[in-house]
Amino acid sequence: MSFALNHCVACAWYFVGTSEIQEWSWVQHFESGSRVEPDVLSFYLIAVHWSLTQFTPASMEVVPRNSVERAFNIGIIILALLCTSSVLSSITAHMTLLRRLSEERNQQHELARKYITDHKLSVE
Repeated sequence: MSFALNHCVACAWYFVGTSEIQEWSWVQHFESGSRVEPDVLSFYLIAVHWSLTQFTPASMEVVPRNSVERAFNIGIIILALLCTSSVLSSITAHMTLLRRLSEERNQQHELARKYITDHKLSVE
C-alpha cells in the first residue's frame, strides 16, 4: 500500500508540475538546470523521490516553484501527517494488546504456581 500511495502522489506531483496553471514549475526548473534532456523515467524517479520525502524526514532539492505546487505540497504534508498518525496509533494499539496478553499469561502462570504450592502437588 505504501508504494501504491507514493506512486499516486508522485504521478499527481508530476501532473501538477506539467500543468500550465502557473508559469514556472518544478519540472521547468529541473529542465532548465539539466545538461541533457530528461526522459520520462528521470521525471518519474524524481517525482517518486519527492513523494517519499514527504512521508519521511528526508529532503531533496525539488521544491514547489509556484502557489499551485505549494498548495499541493501542503495537502500532501497533511496527508502524510494523517498516515503517520494512523500507523503510530496502530502500532500503539498492537503493543498494548501484546502487553495485556502477556500480563494475562503471567497471571495464569502465577495462579497455577499458587495452586500447586497450596495443594502440595508435585510438578513432575
